Amino acid sequence: MRNEDFSFFQNEEFQQHLKDYENMMNGGDKVYFDAEALTDIAEYYVFHNEPEKAEKCIGYALTVHPDAVDPLIFKARQYMIDENGLEKAISLCNLITDQNDREVVFLRGELILREKGEEEAEAFFRNEAEKLNDDPEEKEMFVNDVSYILQDYGLLDQAMKWAQWTTELDPKHEHGQAHQCELLMGLGYHDEAVKRLESFLDENPYSVRLWNLLANNYVIEDRLNDAIEAADFSLAINNDTNPWALMIKIRAFFYLENYEKAHELSEEYFQKYGCFENYSLLYDGLSLVQMEKYEEAIGKLKRINQSVLDHEEQQQVNLQLSTAYCFLRQPEQAVDYLGRVYGDKVQSSEEYLIQKGYIYLECNDEEKALESFKQVTLTPAKEFMIASMLYDHRKYEPALEHLLALEKLDDENIKKSTYAYISFCYKALGNREKFLEYLKRACDEAPGITKNAIGSFFQNMEPDEYYEYACNHE
Repeated sequence: MRNEDFSFFQNEEFQQHLKDYENMMNGGDKVYFDAEALTDIAEYYVFHNEPEKAEKCIGYALTVHPDAVDPLIFKARQYMIDENGLEKAISLCNLITDQNDREVVFLRGELILREKGEEEAEAFFRNEAEKLNDDPEEKEMFVNDVSYILQDYGLLDQAMKWAQWTTELDPKHEHGQAHQCELLMGLGYHDEAVKRLESFLDENPYSVRLWNLLANNYVIEDRLNDAIEAADFSLAINNDTNPWALMIKIRAFFYLENYEKAHELSEEYFQKYGCFENYSLLYDGLSLVQMEKYEEAIGKLKRINQSVLDHEEQQQVNLQLSTAYCFLRQPEQAVDYLGRVYGDKVQSSEEYLIQKGYIYLECNDEEKALESFKQVTLTPAKEFMIASMLYDHRKYEPALEHLLALEKLDDENIKKSTYAYISFCYKALGNREKFLEYLKRACDEAPGITKNAIGSFFQNMEPDEYYEYACNHE
């Protein structure tokens, strides 16, 4: 969401339109809205991840204003982003009577980009820009907007050229300056972005946008305390309608592993701005998982509209949901979300089978855990991982079976890594003779591994003392 979009949704006139519209939809007095107002409301619902309400609103708009440009553009864009909707979007765009409307031009350019590629789209946009030579201010705005469109499609190099064109038209154009810095970050030139931002801030120290970009760049560079400081400068300038600075602070505290503070700021965020974007829910959900508040975490994470996340972000959400359900001892839901992490690979991934087994162990279903582990083609590393999971969950008999299989291998390092665990499996199973035999081997042949594995059972002792102590104490 662009800064100006959020500010618009906060203004009094829009809020009144929204209130009147929702009251009417709930059976209240009928109110007349022009096409632009209804389209703004539909856009608001899209930004708040309420697609059904957006669709209903734009349907109403087209019923009342069937030939109006704004709702037709909205509808065409909805078709455009659908995997199979490009032809419908083009047909609808062709039906709009005012083809010179600026938003129609942008829509047409995006349709060309999707249908024919970036080269033809840029040629189209350049041609349209030249038509505005008699209106420098309008041309400057147009060129700046094209740079954002290209950025939205991941065409950062091309977007940079248009952003540079913006500042050629007006060297003091704040949006053009800021956008170039934003693109430099996206292209990986973080040092250059910081230099430019600091220079721009010397000229304009009260620019919320520039402070936010600087803070965001600091997060990317892992300069988290600097990010918090820059975000605080931004909030000192505007604390009322500045969700981006607050979001940056949430991310910074999360990465600092101060999950309580990240959650506290998330609550402030929700109170001020609601859940208008997925990342506000994502970082609070992740913080709540780390705080072991699993039910609250699930409530936040399940509200995320995953269709607008990239693949890695979707995997993160599903993995955290799996973790939360696992620790709530709800294995079927945990396994379901784990399966969503692996997607099409779920049938062939042995990592999935191991993690699935872990979930069932955590939920105290040994039978299903062992069933999952049996499907794994064992390598020494995988077998040791499974043995460790079973050992940690006090499933000593199956753990011992895997450990003894590893002990039979020719690799001396693997053998030595098993002795301490084998000894304590035998101890747990009541076989004192075998316990002492393997404990002696562990202490003699792998004292370092042994201390790390079972040292907590021998407080204030070194491995060469473990065996004698164990012999004299039941």
